[in-house]
Amino acid sequence: MLFNFILRPLEEVQPWGDDKPKLHWFGLTDGWCWWNVGSQQLFRYSQAQIDRWAAEYPTLTAEPSYVDYPVVRPWEDLLDRLRCVLDPVPDDLIERTHDAAKWQHLQDAAFAWADKSKDNRAWDLHTEAFYWWANRRWDAGYLRCPPNIELWTQGDTFHIRWDNRDLIDDGVPVWEATAGEVIMPVAEFVEECKSFNDRLMAAMAERVEAVTSGVLGPDIEIDLVYLAREQSDRATWMENALTLGQLKEDWEEVRKALATLEQMCYNNGVEGL
Repeated sequence: MLFNFILRPLEEVQPWGDDKPKLHWFGLTDGWCWWNVGSQQLFRYSQAQIDRWAAEYPTLTAEPSYVDYPVVRPWEDLLDRLRCVLDPVPDDLIERTHDAAKWQHLQDAAFAWADKSKDNRAWDLHTEAFYWWANRRWDAGYLRCPPNIELWTQGDTFHIRWDNRDLIDDGVPVWEATAGEVIMPVAEFVEECKSFNDRLMAAMAERVEAVTSGVLGPDIEIDLVYLAREQSDRATWMENALTLGQLKEDWEEVRKALATLEQMCYNNGVEGL
């Protein structure tokens, strides 16, 4: 399986609030999530990072070495990106991203030019040229040193590419997965998304039933009616996201914007262009 998770045991889920502890659906998904990509695992911390934490906090109980966060967050992030990442990207545009340093240099130069420009259309041009790729980069800004992951469709194949070699925290590599790329048929990726959704919804259905039966006790405040309603609602989100279909980017406009920005940067003497 590509997407994997473990929910924290219900009795260990920490409620929020000091005066009157509360829990809701989002908080009840507390746990660990990771991706199996070939022989590597994304969102798994390096052993050096784990050893450092163990030395700093010797009283903490050992836990899985994956990101510890409500599992619903990466699930939501996946749904938010599906329409975009399933829209096939032309080969010539993907080739521009292969040289990461050169691609980043162009973005930095274009940003500097737009920032200095007195024409508000400069930022529209910048957005047209680069936003399509920003939408294909996994956003885990809630994490310290989030992994660098890119997802896109090219033809009838789906790509996941990562490069975490520069992610160092106080001299220690953050992530176990260093760099690589996996490719699979688009249909297989969609089935992996559905599997993640179905497994999470099934696990949460059991959890909602347990909470409704009173397993949490009277000390934790939770709106049981809203909890059941949210479970029912979220169970429809994946199907809705897939029904919307692909985003259908205007790739010719992207090419024009990139060509214009390159010319503007060149005319303004940007080094390396």
